[in-house]
Amino acid sequence: MNELKEKEEISAKPEETNQENSESEPILEEEIAKPNAAAIHAGVTGEQYDMEPATPEQDADVFEGEDAIRIAYSFTGEEIKEGLQVFQRETMFKKNMIYTLILAAFFGVYSFSAFQNEPNALTIFICIMCISVIGFIWYMPWNHRRLTARAIDQSQDPLSFVMLIYPNGIRINEEKGSCSMKFGKEISKIAETAKAFLFFSGKERLFVLPKRFVEEEETVRDRLKNGIGEKYIVRIKSDKK
Repeated sequence: MNELKEKEEISAKPEETNQENSESEPILEEEIAKPNAAAIHAGVTGEQYDMEPATPEQDADVFEGEDAIRIAYSFTGEEIKEGLQVFQRETMFKKNMIYTLILAAFFGVYSFSAFQNEPNALTIFICIMCISVIGFIWYMPWNHRRLTARAIDQSQDPLSFVMLIYPNGIRINEEKGSCSMKFGKEISKIAETAKAFLFFSGKERLFVLPKRFVEEEETVRDRLKNGIGEKYIVRIKSDKK
Protein backbone atom coordinates (compact mmCIF):
# COMPACT_ATOMS: atom_id res chain seq x y z
CA MET A 1 0.00 0.00 0.00
CA ASN A 2 2.81 2.40 0.87
CA GLU A 3 4.47 1.67 -2.48
CA LEU A 4 1.24 2.49 -4.33
CA LYS A 5 0.92 5.80 -2.47
CA GLU A 6 4.51 6.72 -3.35
CA LYS A 7 3.86 5.97 -7.05
CA GLU A 8 0.71 8.12 -7.02
CA GLU A 9 2.64 11.01 -5.44
CA ILE A 10 5.40 10.72 -8.07
CA SER A 11 2.92 10.59 -10.95
CA ALA A 12 1.13 13.69 -9.58
CA LYS A 13 4.31 15.82 -9.68
CA PRO A 14 4.51 16.20 -13.48
CA GLU A 15 0.92 17.44 -13.48
CA GLU A 16 1.86 20.11 -10.96
CA THR A 17 4.82 21.09 -13.14
CA ASN A 18 2.58 21.32 -16.22
CA GLN A 19 0.16 23.53 -14.32
CA GLU A 20 3.01 25.82 -13.33
CA ASN A 21 4.19 26.03 -16.95
CA SER A 22 0.67 26.71 -18.22
CA GLU A 23 0.38 29.63 -15.82
CA SER A 24 3.48 31.24 -17.39
CA GLU A 25 2.33 30.71 -21.00
CA PRO A 26 0.35 34.00 -21.29
CA ILE A 27 3.60 35.93 -20.71
CA LEU A 28 5.30 34.04 -23.53
CA GLU A 29 2.32 34.60 -25.83
CA GLU A 30 2.51 38.34 -25.23
CA GLU A 31 6.19 38.31 -26.10
CA ILE A 32 5.55 36.37 -29.29
CA ALA A 33 2.71 38.64 -30.36
CA LYS A 34 4.84 41.78 -30.29
CA PRO A 35 7.94 41.35 -32.47
CA ASN A 36 7.99 42.30 -36.10
CA ALA A 37 4.48 41.50 -37.28
CA ALA A 38 4.78 44.54 -39.57
CA ALA A 39 7.54 43.00 -41.63
CA ILE A 40 5.17 40.34 -42.92
CA HIS A 41 3.13 43.15 -44.50
CA ALA A 42 5.81 45.75 -45.27
CA GLY A 43 8.26 43.27 -46.78
CA VAL A 44 7.61 41.04 -49.78
CA THR A 45 9.53 37.93 -50.81
CA GLY A 46 11.46 37.69 -54.04
CA GLU A 47 9.96 34.31 -54.92
CA GLN A 48 7.37 31.88 -53.64
CA TYR A 49 8.38 29.76 -50.63
CA ASP A 50 6.74 26.69 -49.13
CA MET A 51 7.66 28.22 -45.76
CA GLU A 52 7.87 31.99 -45.27
CA PRO A 53 11.47 33.20 -44.63
CA ALA A 54 12.13 34.31 -41.08
CA THR A 55 11.49 38.00 -40.45
CA PRO A 56 14.54 39.92 -39.18
CA GLU A 57 14.27 40.63 -35.47
CA GLN A 58 15.93 43.21 -33.24
CA ASP A 59 15.45 44.47 -29.71
CA ALA A 60 13.03 47.37 -29.30
CA ASP A 61 15.76 49.79 -28.18
CA VAL A 62 18.34 48.95 -30.87
CA PHE A 63 18.31 52.57 -32.18
CA GLU A 64 17.42 54.30 -28.93
CA GLY A 65 18.64 57.90 -28.77
CA GLU A 66 19.63 58.11 -32.46
CA ASP A 67 18.36 60.77 -34.85
CA ALA A 68 15.75 59.46 -37.30
CA ILE A 69 14.15 60.60 -40.54
CA ARG A 70 10.46 59.75 -40.28
CA ILE A 71 8.50 58.82 -43.42
CA ALA A 72 4.87 57.70 -43.49
CA TYR A 73 4.17 55.70 -46.63
CA SER A 74 2.23 53.00 -48.43
CA PHE A 75 2.63 51.32 -51.80
CA THR A 76 0.65 50.05 -54.74
CA GLY A 77 0.85 46.72 -56.50
CA GLU A 78 2.64 48.33 -59.45
CA GLU A 79 5.33 49.82 -57.17
CA ILE A 80 5.93 46.43 -55.57
CA LYS A 81 6.01 44.79 -58.99
CA GLU A 82 8.68 47.20 -60.24
CA GLY A 83 10.68 46.79 -57.03
CA LEU A 84 10.52 43.01 -57.23
CA GLN A 85 11.78 43.09 -60.80
CA VAL A 86 14.95 44.89 -59.67
CA PHE A 87 15.25 42.64 -56.59
CA GLN A 88 14.92 39.45 -58.62
CA ARG A 89 17.46 40.66 -61.16
CA GLU A 90 19.98 41.32 -58.39
CA THR A 91 19.36 38.11 -56.44
CA MET A 92 18.12 35.50 -58.94
CA PHE A 93 19.19 36.45 -62.47
CA LYS A 94 22.71 35.00 -62.29
CA LYS A 95 21.47 31.73 -60.78
CA ASN A 96 18.71 31.39 -63.36
CA MET A 97 21.14 32.11 -66.20
CA ILE A 98 23.47 29.35 -65.02
CA TYR A 99 20.61 26.84 -64.87
CA THR A 100 19.40 27.97 -68.30
CA LEU A 101 22.84 27.53 -69.88
CA ILE A 102 23.24 24.05 -68.36
CA LEU A 103 19.83 22.95 -69.61
CA ALA A 104 20.47 24.53 -73.02
CA ALA A 105 23.71 22.55 -73.26
CA PHE A 106 21.84 19.32 -72.48
CA PHE A 107 19.22 20.22 -75.07
CA GLY A 108 21.91 20.93 -77.67
CA VAL A 109 23.70 17.65 -77.07
CA TYR A 110 20.57 15.50 -77.20
CA SER A 111 18.97 17.36 -80.09
CA PHE A 112 22.19 17.04 -82.12
CA SER A 113 22.25 13.33 -81.30
CA ALA A 114 18.64 13.06 -82.47
CA PHE A 115 19.53 14.61 -85.83
CA GLN A 116 22.60 12.41 -86.26
CA ASN A 117 20.84 9.19 -85.36
CA GLU A 118 17.30 8.00 -85.34
CA PRO A 119 15.61 9.75 -82.37
CA ASN A 120 14.26 7.58 -79.61
CA ALA A 121 11.67 8.24 -76.92
CA LEU A 122 14.28 9.03 -74.24
CA THR A 123 16.03 11.64 -76.37
CA ILE A 124 12.77 13.34 -77.24
CA PHE A 125 11.66 13.29 -73.60
CA ILE A 126 14.94 14.88 -72.40
CA CYS A 127 14.72 17.62 -75.04
CA ILE A 128 11.14 18.42 -74.09
CA MET A 129 12.01 18.46 -70.38
CA CYS A 130 14.94 20.84 -70.95
CA ILE A 131 12.75 23.33 -72.79
CA SER A 132 9.97 22.99 -70.20
CA VAL A 133 12.28 23.57 -67.23
CA ILE A 134 13.89 26.60 -68.89
CA GLY A 135 10.44 28.09 -69.42
CA PHE A 136 9.47 27.28 -65.84
CA ILE A 137 12.63 28.95 -64.44
CA TRP A 138 11.76 32.28 -66.08
CA TYR A 139 8.00 32.02 -65.70
CA MET A 140 8.01 31.64 -61.90
CA PRO A 141 9.63 35.03 -61.03
CA TRP A 142 7.31 36.82 -63.47
CA ASN A 143 4.25 35.05 -62.08
CA HIS A 144 5.31 35.81 -58.49
CA ARG A 145 5.52 39.53 -59.31
CA ARG A 146 2.12 39.43 -60.95
CA LEU A 147 0.40 37.58 -58.10
CA THR A 148 2.01 39.71 -55.38
CA ALA A 149 1.00 42.96 -57.10
CA ARG A 150 -2.54 41.70 -57.62
CA ALA A 151 -2.86 40.63 -53.97
CA ILE A 152 -1.77 44.10 -52.80
CA ASP A 153 -4.16 45.92 -55.14
CA GLN A 154 -7.05 43.68 -54.09
CA SER A 155 -6.35 44.05 -50.36
CA GLN A 156 -9.39 45.42 -48.52
CA ASP A 157 -7.29 46.84 -45.67
CA PRO A 158 -5.23 49.89 -46.67
CA LEU A 159 -1.50 49.29 -46.21
CA SER A 160 0.20 52.11 -44.30
CA PHE A 161 3.57 52.13 -42.58
CA VAL A 162 6.07 54.45 -40.94
CA MET A 163 9.76 54.07 -41.73
CA LEU A 164 12.33 55.57 -39.40
CA ILE A 165 15.73 55.90 -41.09
CA TYR A 166 18.63 56.00 -38.64
CA PRO A 167 22.34 56.43 -39.40
CA ASN A 168 22.87 52.68 -38.82
CA GLY A 169 19.59 51.12 -39.92
CA ILE A 170 15.83 51.39 -40.28
CA ARG A 171 12.72 50.65 -38.29
CA ILE A 172 9.35 49.95 -39.92
CA ASN A 173 6.24 50.45 -37.79
CA GLU A 174 2.59 49.62 -38.32
CA GLU A 175 -0.38 48.83 -36.10
CA LYS A 176 0.57 45.20 -35.44
CA GLY A 177 4.22 45.68 -34.56
CA SER A 178 7.60 46.84 -35.76
CA CYS A 179 10.73 45.55 -37.47
CA SER A 180 14.24 46.89 -36.86
CA MET A 181 17.10 46.17 -39.26
CA LYS A 182 20.71 47.33 -39.28
CA PHE A 183 22.68 48.30 -42.36
CA GLY A 184 25.21 45.64 -43.30
CA LYS A 185 23.44 43.04 -41.19
CA GLU A 186 19.72 42.50 -41.82
CA ILE A 187 19.82 45.06 -44.65
CA SER A 188 22.41 43.66 -47.05
CA LYS A 189 21.92 46.07 -49.97
CA ILE A 190 19.97 49.19 -50.96
CA ALA A 191 18.96 49.95 -54.52
CA GLU A 192 17.64 53.26 -55.80
CA THR A 193 15.33 53.36 -58.79
CA ALA A 194 13.56 56.26 -60.43
CA LYS A 195 10.51 55.76 -58.21
CA ALA A 196 11.66 54.06 -55.01
CA PHE A 197 14.33 53.10 -52.51
CA LEU A 198 14.61 49.31 -52.23
CA PHE A 199 15.92 47.64 -49.07
CA PHE A 200 17.24 44.10 -49.54
CA SER A 201 16.98 41.85 -46.50
CA GLY A 202 19.29 39.09 -47.72
CA LYS A 203 18.12 37.36 -50.88
CA GLU A 204 14.65 36.55 -49.55
CA ARG A 205 12.81 39.73 -48.57
CA LEU A 206 12.37 43.21 -50.05
CA PHE A 207 11.14 46.45 -48.45
CA VAL A 208 9.95 49.17 -50.83
CA LEU A 209 9.88 52.89 -49.95
CA PRO A 210 8.23 54.86 -52.80
CA LYS A 211 9.89 58.22 -53.48
CA ARG A 212 6.54 59.99 -53.76
CA PHE A 213 6.37 59.94 -49.94
CA VAL A 214 9.95 61.18 -49.47
CA GLU A 215 10.07 64.96 -49.07
CA GLU A 216 13.81 65.33 -48.42
CA GLU A 217 15.04 62.91 -51.08
CA GLU A 218 18.65 64.11 -51.10
CA THR A 219 18.92 63.90 -47.31
CA VAL A 220 17.53 60.37 -47.31
CA ARG A 221 19.85 59.35 -50.15
CA ASP A 222 22.93 60.65 -48.33
CA ARG A 223 21.98 58.87 -45.11
CA LEU A 224 21.41 55.57 -46.90
CA LYS A 225 24.67 55.85 -48.83
CA ASN A 226 26.62 56.60 -45.66
CA GLY A 227 24.90 53.76 -43.82
CA ILE A 228 25.28 50.94 -46.35
CA GLY A 229 28.45 52.16 -48.11
CA GLU A 230 29.42 50.37 -51.33
CA LYS A 231 26.31 48.21 -51.14
CA TYR A 232 24.25 51.20 -52.32
CA ILE A 233 23.45 50.71 -56.00
CA VAL A 234 21.59 52.91 -58.49
CA ARG A 235 19.24 51.30 -60.99
CA ILE A 236 17.92 54.33 -62.85
CA LYS A 237 17.75 54.08 -66.61
CA SER A 238 19.27 57.07 -68.32
CA ASP A 239 17.15 58.71 -70.98
CA LYS A 240 18.55 58.12 -74.43
CA LYS A 241 18.56 61.18 -76.68
